[in-house]
Amino acid sequence: MSNMPFTVAGTLYASASGGGVVSGATVTITGADNKKVTVITASDGNFYTNDAVAFPAKVEVSKCPDTVAMTDSLSSGDCNSCHDSTMRAHLP
Repeated sequence: MSNMPFTVAGTLYASASGGGVVSGATVTITGADNKKVTVITASDGNFYTNDAVAFPAKVEVSKCPDTVAMTDSLSSGDCNSCHDSTMRAHLP
Protein backbone atom coordinates (compact mmCIF):
# COMPACT_ATOMS: atom_id res chain seq x y z
CA MET A 1 0.00 0.00 0.00
CA SER A 2 3.00 2.29 -0.10
CA ASN A 3 1.79 3.91 -3.33
CA MET A 4 -1.58 4.92 -1.83
CA PRO A 5 -2.00 8.47 -0.50
CA PHE A 6 -4.26 7.26 2.37
CA THR A 7 -3.79 4.74 5.17
CA VAL A 8 -7.41 3.55 4.80
CA ALA A 9 -9.86 4.39 2.01
CA GLY A 10 -13.03 2.95 0.49
CA THR A 11 -16.63 3.53 -0.54
CA LEU A 12 -19.76 2.61 1.43
CA TYR A 13 -22.80 1.37 -0.49
CA ALA A 14 -26.43 0.64 0.42
CA SER A 15 -26.15 -3.07 -0.46
CA ALA A 16 -23.56 -5.78 -1.10
CA SER A 17 -24.25 -5.51 -4.83
CA GLY A 18 -23.68 -1.74 -4.86
CA GLY A 19 -26.59 0.47 -5.79
CA GLY A 20 -26.68 3.83 -4.05
CA VAL A 21 -23.92 5.11 -1.83
CA VAL A 22 -24.30 5.89 1.87
CA SER A 23 -23.30 9.41 2.91
CA GLY A 24 -22.96 10.66 6.47
CA ALA A 25 -22.15 7.24 7.94
CA THR A 26 -19.51 6.82 10.65
CA VAL A 27 -16.64 4.45 9.89
CA THR A 28 -14.69 3.42 13.00
CA ILE A 29 -11.37 1.67 12.47
CA THR A 30 -9.79 0.09 15.55
CA GLY A 31 -6.16 -0.80 15.05
CA ALA A 32 -4.28 -3.73 16.56
CA ASP A 33 -2.98 -1.22 19.12
CA ASN A 34 -6.61 -0.37 20.09
CA LYS A 35 -6.28 3.17 18.67
CA LYS A 36 -9.57 4.26 17.10
CA VAL A 37 -9.79 6.32 13.94
CA THR A 38 -13.23 7.67 13.03
CA VAL A 39 -14.20 9.10 9.65
CA ILE A 40 -17.51 10.13 8.06
CA THR A 41 -18.51 9.07 4.55
CA ALA A 42 -18.78 11.92 2.05
CA SER A 43 -21.76 12.62 -0.24
CA ASP A 44 -20.30 10.14 -2.76
CA GLY A 45 -19.96 7.41 -0.09
CA ASN A 46 -16.17 7.70 -0.02
CA PHE A 47 -14.17 7.67 3.19
CA TYR A 48 -10.46 7.98 3.84
CA THR A 49 -7.86 8.83 6.44
CA ASN A 50 -4.17 9.61 6.62
CA ASP A 51 -4.04 8.68 10.32
CA ALA A 52 -1.71 5.83 11.26
CA VAL A 53 -3.52 2.47 11.61
CA ALA A 54 -1.94 -0.67 13.10
CA PHE A 55 -2.99 -3.72 11.08
CA PRO A 56 -4.80 -6.02 11.44
CA ALA A 57 -7.67 -3.70 12.29
CA LYS A 58 -11.38 -4.03 12.98
CA VAL A 59 -13.97 -1.91 11.18
CA GLU A 60 -17.50 -0.90 12.16
CA VAL A 61 -19.86 1.30 10.15
CA SER A 62 -22.96 2.98 11.49
CA LYS A 63 -25.71 5.36 10.51
CA CYS A 64 -28.86 5.45 12.58
CA PRO A 65 -30.52 3.00 12.94
CA ASP A 66 -27.96 0.54 11.50
CA THR A 67 -24.58 -0.63 12.77
CA VAL A 68 -22.51 -3.32 11.05
CA ALA A 69 -19.13 -4.70 12.11
CA MET A 70 -16.88 -6.28 9.52
CA THR A 71 -16.46 -9.96 10.42
CA ASP A 72 -12.88 -10.28 9.12
CA SER A 73 -9.95 -8.15 10.16
CA LEU A 74 -8.71 -5.45 7.84
CA SER A 75 -5.23 -6.47 6.67
CA SER A 76 -4.58 -3.32 4.60
CA GLY A 77 -6.17 0.07 4.11
CA ASP A 78 -7.23 -0.55 0.50
CA CYS A 79 -10.84 -1.51 1.24
CA ASN A 80 -11.75 -1.77 -2.44
CA SER A 81 -9.06 -4.43 -2.99
CA CYS A 82 -11.40 -6.94 -1.31
CA HIS A 83 -14.72 -5.13 -1.64
CA ASP A 84 -15.14 -5.30 -5.40
CA SER A 85 -18.33 -5.36 -7.51
CA THR A 86 -19.27 -8.80 -6.10
CA MET A 87 -19.18 -7.73 -2.42
CA ARG A 88 -19.31 -3.99 -1.79
CA ALA A 89 -18.69 -2.50 1.64
CA HIS A 90 -22.25 -1.79 2.67
CA LEU A 91 -24.70 -0.67 5.33
CA PRO A 92 -26.90 -2.38 6.37
